[in-house]
Amino acid sequence: MIKRGHTLREGIDHWVFLHAEFRDLALSKSDWKQLEQLEKILGVTLQMSHADTPTIPWVLPMYWLMEYQLCLVSEDMALPLSFREAATVGINKLEKYHTYAKNNLFYVVATACHPAMRLNWFGPPDSDEYERASTIFQHVYEEYSQSTHPPTSGLTSPSKPNNRNLPSNTSFLQSCLTLGSSFNDLGSGTLTASEYDRYTHGDGGAGDIEKLLGWWKEHSTSKEGFPVISRIACDFLAIPSASVSVERLFSSLRHLCSDLRSSLKAETTTSAMCTKQWLKQGMLEFDVRRLISSQTMTQKKTD
Repeated sequence: MIKRGHTLREGIDHWVFLHAEFRDLALSKSDWKQLEQLEKILGVTLQMSHADTPTIPWVLPMYWLMEYQLCLVSEDMALPLSFREAATVGINKLEKYHTYAKNNLFYVVATACHPAMRLNWFGPPDSDEYERASTIFQHVYEEYSQSTHPPTSGLTSPSKPNNRNLPSNTSFLQSCLTLGSSFNDLGSGTLTASEYDRYTHGDGGAGDIEKLLGWWKEHSTSKEGFPVISRIACDFLAIPSASVSVERLFSSLRHLCSDLRSSLKAETTTSAMCTKQWLKQGMLEFDVRRLISSQTMTQKKTD
């Protein structure tokens, strides 16, 4: 039993001490220190497990940040040799999957759909990465715009190069933005420019980097908004970047589909799980007192 007021470390040490059969597994101070170091190294991946905000725009930035941090670990002589060797192996493995990610158009478009990154995150306008990303994003834009108006002409790119230097003591999201171009490097479009040009030039500002959907809600229907690109964002940002949220859903499903409810239909299970998630997120109003009152009135009528 972990006592109140104890930290997680104190609680674990206390629990192990109370159980003699596990005392051989007690962690020393050096063991805890290594765990703290591992937490700092692996903490960057926690952002991808969020279920209340789109995570797909952060996939490519996360790869850059992970590579940067692993390089620092591999060169840090203060860390144990095993850590530095593991970081070196991790860099080689990371490069393989980073290449896969950069060749995935869904990640490219989703990154461009973040108002704080857009195409400017991919580097200087004359770089290969920027040109490839702009080609993909413009192609998707033209496909979506065919239902509303003819495709627009080419775009005018930002003039300043991006900055890949990462300052210390920054949050995950801010670190990802720093790896790309600063949003202040973007120019501002004009109302006479096309929607595509205005967006890629930074119209609307960066907004709150953690409230991506709020930004698109505000700029999807306004006079100076982006009706076509907002449809792109709606489709691409809904794609989960990892299976964490799905795995959580399957884990919670066992509470609904128990042995006593093994004959539930798929439609019933889907409706129940969706309703549960909507209630948690405040998307549905649920008044328990009104429900009880309604059930009581129905019971009285039946009697």
